[in-house]
Amino acid sequence: MRFFRLLLLAMFVLLSATLAVAQEMTLPATVKQKATSSTAREAWKRLAHVQQVDPTTARTAVSLSSTKTDFGFVPVGTISFDQLVMVTNTGSNNLAITRIEVDPNFLVSDTCSTSAIAPNGSCSVFVSFAPAVTGAINGTLTITDNTAEGSQTIGLTGTGSAPKFSAGFLSFPKQALGTTSPAQTITVTNIGATALHFSKISASAGFGQSNTCGSPLAPQSQCTISVTSTPTQFSGQSGILTITDDAPGGKAEIFLAGEGSNNTAILTTDLTTLTATDLVNALLGSGVTASNITYTGASVAAGKFSGGSGILGLDSGVVLSSGAISNVIGPNKSTFTTANNGTPGDTDLNALVTPNPTFDAAVLQFDFLPTSNTISFQYVFASEEYNEFANSSFNDVFAFFVNGTNVAVLPGTQTFVSINNVNGGNPLGTNPHNPQFYVNNDFQLPAIAPFNTEMDGLTVVLTVQAPVNAGQMNHIKLAIADTSDSSYDSNVFIGGGSLTSASVTLAPQTLAFGSQAVNSTSAPQTVVLTNGSNSALLISSISASSNYAVNNQCPLAPATLTAGGQCNFSVTFTPTSNGLIPGTVTVTHNG
Repeated sequence: MRFFRLLLLAMFVLLSATLAVAQEMTLPATVKQKATSSTAREAWKRLAHVQQVDPTTARTAVSLSSTKTDFGFVPVGTISFDQLVMVTNTGSNNLAITRIEVDPNFLVSDTCSTSAIAPNGSCSVFVSFAPAVTGAINGTLTITDNTAEGSQTIGLTGTGSAPKFSAGFLSFPKQALGTTSPAQTITVTNIGATALHFSKISASAGFGQSNTCGSPLAPQSQCTISVTSTPTQFSGQSGILTITDDAPGGKAEIFLAGEGSNNTAILTTDLTTLTATDLVNALLGSGVTASNITYTGASVAAGKFSGGSGILGLDSGVVLSSGAISNVIGPNKSTFTTANNGTPGDTDLNALVTPNPTFDAAVLQFDFLPTSNTISFQYVFASEEYNEFANSSFNDVFAFFVNGTNVAVLPGTQTFVSINNVNGGNPLGTNPHNPQFYVNNDFQLPAIAPFNTEMDGLTVVLTVQAPVNAGQMNHIKLAIADTSDSSYDSNVFIGGGSLTSASVTLAPQTLAFGSQAVNSTSAPQTVVLTNGSNSALLISSISASSNYAVNNQCPLAPATLTAGGQCNFSVTFTPTSNGLIPGTVTVTHNG
């Protein structure tokens, strides 16, 4: 016997109460703002602050905590620890700092450029040394302000030493507590004139390392250090990779950063270790074979996921992102998770959101051979753009193009699935669109996100059902991208093994009942069963899981459904408890 499962999903009466309360609330206007140019924003701030100070500069003065900073020996490719320079306003007018810059091989950050400094007030400038070459390097820290002198300078010195490191900082995505991340590799090159000997290589707690640097490293030779993260806490976890050698200075320090997540969280593996073929193989179910597989986009924007059963409704499969797939890992504690990959958009997606451009597209496409004239698969769309960009002009875009047609539509309609078309309203509970298909996960409303993913909102499990050419090559393109800018990640999850082609189909394959009072029965929703085979179909049973019921008009054995024939059954929802209640209708037949 084969089984055909119909996804069901309903939201409980408590959710209705939550949304009703939410209608009386408004999100603060400053909770989330669409990212704008950092350079332009800072320039505007600085200009505004200058305009607010007394234009009489003769009474504005400044003092610095040091006039020269020496960083000593720092290996090429690494970054020294920060050295602090305090800037104090010793005048009687507000001090406005309009620019802070350093020469090449030095880095700077500060707290001075965000607001005017009152008399006797201070701010901090942090300077570090990041040598790109060996030998003594001199530079200058220049602070431009509204004093009579117009600027202040501090001399900077340091010496770049061998060996050279390919990175001075490693950042690891979220990782489940007690599990070890994929390794990130640092290449060490001896750019000195003599052999280099390493006496110790070690990593801080929460990180691990292995290396090929055990033997003396000849001039111009290389070895590698592989570093992993094994987080022991939920919050951010920092550390240092320390390399001790006999070069001048004697020690290099590589900064490390990681973050832990709950063991029940979604786990991801991206294309830095997988291939596009791995992803397609994870999607394929019965009745479909694939060829000519390609992927376009950043390697961190596509991969596999697992552990999503209690979070997404899909246990495992493939995820495509407009940012980084690792950003789907919970808990939700950020309102604007973003990864900007600097990759282009997609022309087909551009056509869906014209005149807006797309960015950071992740596109998986392939040819496929189906055994019947229909394919289906299951998916969930999730985004950080919920809820504040619902019903706005800022909407990331995704699509599933089957033979050129976008089939990512709401059940029984031609409405594309998007943030504007599936949401709980903005503010939440106000003017929602198809809310029966939406699941809120914003940690601000309610105060704790109910699902362990970073995404602020997501759809219920939806099903694509699309016509295709049986026994012939067809083409599918799965694509997602940022729209208008590269801010805020959106993701689409596709169920593993769910891409199938069968002669017996149900339409729609997803029913969403929305909020329903406990112990009351919803209005029925109708499902059409089609026998697309060339022979009569013997249906043994049609049954529903708990809280759902089937009213069947289809013929059951020993009666049969004729070849090419259709019949109907309806489904109702009677919740016995509060909560999000998924379920299935199972049709058992001999097809």
